[in-house]
Amino acid sequence: MSDWTIRPATPSDAFDIADVAVAGWRQAYADILPPDHLTDIDVHERAERIRSRWGGKTRTAVAELDGAVVGFVGQYLECRLEGFDAEIGALYVHPRVGRGGIGRGLVRYALMEWIMPSGMSTLGIMTLRDNSIGRAFYEAIGGEVVEAAEWMYRDCTYAAVWYGFRDLAATLERCGTP
Repeated sequence: MSDWTIRPATPSDAFDIADVAVAGWRQAYADILPPDHLTDIDVHERAERIRSRWGGKTRTAVAELDGAVVGFVGQYLECRLEGFDAEIGALYVHPRVGRGGIGRGLVRYALMEWIMPSGMSTLGIMTLRDNSIGRAFYEAIGGEVVEAAEWMYRDCTYAAVWYGFRDLAATLERCGTP
């Protein structure tokens, strides 16, 4: 699987982005969130929420394979992690195409197209502490846990961690070449 491409997302991608996010949540958070919190997610509702927030404080790119959106990355324009200037707030690859380099490609895209050209030199990414899939990925591309955090969903609080990337050139190298 190497014929995927990455492009800036448009509002018409909202449903596909929501579909990828929901599939990613159901895989990565299956042993973390209560089962009904995952089965009750409405993709159409999530897509509408994405559309309503379009163009606000994020920018988004999607990965396509055979004309279908299979992943996306979103960069918050203001980093919430103190001492870091860039933040990837969302990074999901559909489980059916995972481990094919798309996640690394999406991070590479964010670094090369948005973050590094803007003069930003550090990156923060938050994930759930028990998200073994996400954590293994962030560690593989050079992230280090820099701070404990909390994440709230449906009135429940979950332990989270911030990964810090202080050497973006090294992160870019770990993500590979296009």
